[in-house]
Amino acid sequence: MNAGNVLNAGFEVQYLLGNGLVQSVSQTIDIYVLKWGISQGDYSLGTAAGIFKSVVSISIILIANEMARRAGEERLF
Repeated sequence: MNAGNVLNAGFEVQYLLGNGLVQSVSQTIDIYVLKWGISQGDYSLGTAAGIFKSVVSISIILIANEMARRAGEERLF
């Protein structure tokens, strides 16, 4: 179940500790979408990014579940 959290990089810590010196290398998808949405007023990009992250997370969970099934381990379904 925790395999789906691989795309979550701790938004709060990176947003609070980010400054001009490290911003170019520490920007995640969430921070980029937040800044784009505020500066451009384009909230549809934030929605699309959230849906994309959800689909990728579900795909990772399904792949991990299939790998567990093939290895004979305990799985979700």
